[in-house]
Amino acid sequence: MEQPDVPKGLELAVARGQIAKCDARNVTYYTGHETIIASGSRPGMARWREQLFAFMHHNAQRPGAYFKIPSAQVMEIGIEFEM
Repeated sequence: MEQPDVPKGLELAVARGQIAKCDARNVTYYTGHETIIASGSRPGMARWREQLFAFMHHNAQRPGAYFKIPSAQVMEIGIEFEM
């Protein structure tokens, strides 16, 4: 299983001269986040399955944690939608 580390990758790219030099402590990372609401009002999936999917999605790891980004440097943009 992969364990991506975005800050380390950024430092590596700077060291190789692939990107311009920057201070990794001053970089802001933008991530997305979705909140799923099981409404049961749309056809196609049983309500219990919608609720189970929404519950599992809620417990998923946040993008910042998955990519090993310091939480103080993350700007999260979110959206909420119904299934």
